[in-house]
Amino acid sequence: MVHIGGGARPFVELDRKYSNDHAQLTMVFQAVEFTLSAKPSDLPAFDGALTYGECVDTISNMATAGVQAYHDASRALPIGVARPFWDTMERLSASATLTHALVVEYFAHCPKYRLHLNDTGNVLVDGPFRGPTHLMEPLVLRELDLPPAAPLVDASTVFLAEYDLKATVLHGRVTVGNSDAAFFFKPRVYLREPDFDREVRVLTALHSMPDVPRSPYFAGCVTSKKGTTVLGLLVQWIDATKLADTSIEQRSMYIPKWRAQVRATLEVLHEHGVIWGDANAWNILIDRRGDAWVIDFDGGCRPDEELVPNEANAAIELRAVDRLFEAIALLGPDESQHLGRFD
Repeated sequence: MVHIGGGARPFVELDRKYSNDHAQLTMVFQAVEFTLSAKPSDLPAFDGALTYGECVDTISNMATAGVQAYHDASRALPIGVARPFWDTMERLSASATLTHALVVEYFAHCPKYRLHLNDTGNVLVDGPFRGPTHLMEPLVLRELDLPPAAPLVDASTVFLAEYDLKATVLHGRVTVGNSDAAFFFKPRVYLREPDFDREVRVLTALHSMPDVPRSPYFAGCVTSKKGTTVLGLLVQWIDATKLADTSIEQRSMYIPKWRAQVRATLEVLHEHGVIWGDANAWNILIDRRGDAWVIDFDGGCRPDEELVPNEANAAIELRAVDRLFEAIALLGPDESQHLGRFD
């Protein structure tokens, strides 16, 4: 999910399908989901130097175009494709303007429109429909096979803490009910269903392991339809900075400490039969006291055999952590943004 910010019309891009024959963009704008489609020949000229065709070619050939050109094209495409639809989207979303704080339940039944730009420049409207937002993939609770003690949280009580009507994301800091305590909400998303289901099982297991250091506790599955459908999960909110965003000065002083802390957390997880599976600089948080936390237990899209809790996989994981810290010690924050998973 990509947040395209800036100006008076920021939005959240959910999905894109661009070719020389067809352009399609799915986005959330002012709490309404829109799927936009058009023939490239019917789109007005893009602002700036790039054309639609040049953007598509650049994205298709990143290796030759270069990273900066790829990012420029990736940003120009959704903005250019959305341009002829803005008046229609603003008119349609105005009726959905919320007068209350937004809860996660809303995105299980959010208004959705399909808009098509025809060859005369008119926007054809199909909708509204209501249903789960594009990337949310609800699951019947019983299919998760959770233990009876697994906590459940009603989605109508989970408030997006940093929401505004012009740009929203479906993951991030939330509060529950009347409490000021913060949690992190992670939705069950399309094409990542097995990863989510695995993370819930791991977090549920960790919920009964009080001795795991610096790992956020599981606050529950977020459910809809009277507790029968899972929309996402909640974990403890950590007021922290991602390892990838730490400064060179911090790294030079604290990498030995952070590496030792991460290894200590993983060793306890391994003792309890859990393989983390996703050693990267985005899944280690450095809190305000300078301590390193391990997050994200969805397995990082690894094949099942690499997540089996055995001595070989545990040793591989610890070596991956060592390589991660060795690599990041030589980089600055900007250079760290594109580090992938370490194996």
